[in-house]
Amino acid sequence: MNNKYCIYLTILFSVLFAFASKAQNNLIFFTNNGAPFTVQIKNKFNYSVPQADVKITNLDSSRYKVKIQFTDSNLNPIDTTLALFYPTKPIKNQDIIYLVNTLPKPSVRYLATLPSSDVKLVIPEPDTSIQVKTRHERTVQQIIFLNDTNSLCASIIDSTSFATAIQHITSTVNADRKIVLTEEFVKHNCFSSSQASVIIELIPFEVEKLKVMKALLKKLDNVFVASDWADYLKYEASQKIYRTYYDNYIKTLSLHTGVDSIEYSKKIIQIKSETDEFRKSKIMFYLVSHYSLKAIQVKELMSLLNHDKNKESFIKAAYFATTDKKDLYHCLSVIQFAEVQTRIKIWLDNQQ
Repeated sequence: MNNKYCIYLTILFSVLFAFASKAQNNLIFFTNNGAPFTVQIKNKFNYSVPQADVKITNLDSSRYKVKIQFTDSNLNPIDTTLALFYPTKPIKNQDIIYLVNTLPKPSVRYLATLPSSDVKLVIPEPDTSIQVKTRHERTVQQIIFLNDTNSLCASIIDSTSFATAIQHITSTVNADRKIVLTEEFVKHNCFSSSQASVIIELIPFEVEKLKVMKALLKKLDNVFVASDWADYLKYEASQKIYRTYYDNYIKTLSLHTGVDSIEYSKKIIQIKSETDEFRKSKIMFYLVSHYSLKAIQVKELMSLLNHDKNKESFIKAAYFATTDKKDLYHCLSVIQFAEVQTRIKIWLDNQQ
């Protein structure tokens, strides 16, 4: 009897272990323009209520035959096979997110794999509150994954979209998912210094915080505000790594693409239209954060500022983005006071 009992227990635990270790994953689809659609998987699941954001839960196979049918008869259906994971590298409790493009022709594009959220959407669901939630979820996804601002960060994310994304990220219970969402948010948007500070403080873990801070440098309208970001880090070793990374990044600014004449002319006109010195400086710092400049351009920009203090701050920043650094000495002629000229000359000498 004892042997039989042991055999039964062994079988029971094997079954329980198999269920516990079974990969339970979710597929999430959403359209780039809000076009509603239905999803059919392996001819088994067919959600008849068209929606623009669909989440299909508890999937355990590695590959699924998927058919997406749009309500717009002008859009051809999508028939494809999606790999949730490779059989040799299974995943568990993950959301695999796909963007459904309608232009130039219907297609699906993989976006990300995130730790599964605690929110389990019931689809389809005609209830009004769920529809509102779905629209909100789609808006958040577009902000985090689809804003795709150009690498120069010509414009920062607007305050409303920023607040929407931050609220969504902070309300995410799963810590790993929160970190991945933050990383994707940084990857696809550009930020002001105050917005960047909010993002940094979202991350509780030192290693991930340092990673996000490095990524943010390329997404700022003014990279020089990040010089003191080491204070956000708790450990001295992390602070040292960040300072070294920041210093090396600043030294590479002169390797950026030179500003083309049309863009430069637009910025000059924009600066001249500003009466506030701070706003003028903000545009100038954007230029040296994302473009390399000639010394003659730096001199022209400095001449548009009224106060020597602002001119001094700008030339010190512009030094790192200037390709012909030795010619910066000619910029001293636009400085009014001799003592400021001397101080800048000494600073330039030390940089050489």
